[in-house]
Parts: sequence; C-alpha cells; structure tokens
Amino acid sequence: KNKFFLTIDLNKSSEENLLEDIFGVDKEKIKKIGVLEEVKDGTIFIKNIEKMSSKMQGKFLRIYEEKKFYRIGGVFPIKINFRLMASCTYSVQQLKKNKKFNNDLLNKINFYEIQVPSIRQRSEDIKELVKKFVSDSCGIYKVNDKKITNEVIEYFSNLNSINSIAQLKKFIEWTLFMLTDLSNSEIDKKSIINLMNSFLEKQTSSEKNILFEENIKVARESF
Repeated sequence: KNKFFLTIDLNKSSEENLLEDIFGVDKEKIKKIGVLEEVKDGTIFIKNIEKMSSKMQGKFLRIYEEKKFYRIGGVFPIKINFRLMASCTYSVQQLKKNKKFNNDLLNKINFYEIQVPSIRQRSEDIKELVKKFVSDSCGIYKVNDKKITNEVIEYFSNLNSINSIAQLKKFIEWTLFMLTDLSNSEIDKKSIINLMNSFLEKQTSSEKNILFEENIKVARESF
C-alpha cells in the first residue's frame, strides 16, 4: 500500500536512454535518479521484456543476486528491494526456445505466469472495443460520432493486420485524428481506405510502423 508502481517500456527508447532511465546517472556534471532508485520497495513493470538486450539482462541478473546496483558512472552501491512484473508478446516457453533470453534471469522473474488471450482469440470482444475506442476518439478530436457509419465499425472490427488491443486503439485514434477535417462530412470506409493508401504511398516499409510506435501527433507530422 502507498508504494510506487513504475513502468519501463523497452520498446520506447534507445538502449543508452533506457539504461540511464533505469539505473540513473552519477557523473561529474550529471546527477539523475533512475527507476530502480525511485521505486523504493515498490513494483517495477517492464513492458516488452523480450526486447531486453543481453547487456541489460546481465545487469538485472546481477541486481537480483546482489540486491544492489550502481548508477551509470557511479562508484557507490545502492541497496535495492523491489517486486518485478513483466509483459511479453511470447510465452516463457517460447523465450526459452528462442534462446535470446538469459535462462537464469528468466527463472528468477518467472514466479507466476498469466497468459492473456490475443486480440484474435477475443473476437467476440472486438466490436465492443472498437465502439469504445471510436467514441473516446470522437470526444477527444471533436468528431460528431453520428458521422461515423456502421461500415466503419465493421472495418475496424475486421482488420487482420492488427496484433494487439493497443495497436487497435492507436490505429483508431490516428485515423479519426487524420480525418478531423472531414468532420462536416460523413466518415465512411472509403475515406479511411483513401487515407491509408495515401499514407502507404508516402512511407518506406520501416516507417509504416509509426502508427503503432509513436504518438498521434508524430504520426500525423510524418504523413
């Protein structure tokens, strides 16, 4: 109770920035407290733990074994005690099979595993989620939800390229944000397809993921 719950998303930043955010910095002109120090007996939630580099895995394994860590550039150990939770797009067995994750660390953090069904395994929920995300996005971007046709709901509900609820939400937000100029007109399936065709024509394959990796304003600016 009343303890910190801090999140680290390994998919959101570079290795160097992540290490500074997690461990902190103690250099001549730079002093920075990291998540490990800030959490103070609380809980750290690591998203996308499968993205953790071998270097960072080694650091976390050492922390588990020694119950202490050093800020980057620091020489004095800092004692630490925290609970670790993590999310992963793979099962623990898949991580072990891929041999890209340190088994010793995996065994230490895998105290209890909860498998969350993928969006494709929850087909009966997709339409209600779409309605919720569309309604929320209309409120944020001042779009009259009465302008959203039923075929738009069906279109969003049957996207085969969406791999998670987070991606579905992000895609709906981005789409309605991009179509706010059409707020005086009806937003239908054709307007969304035209938008996507224009976007895909302008982006390289490596840039197309910006819809799911960046915030909505960045995605629009890239377009």
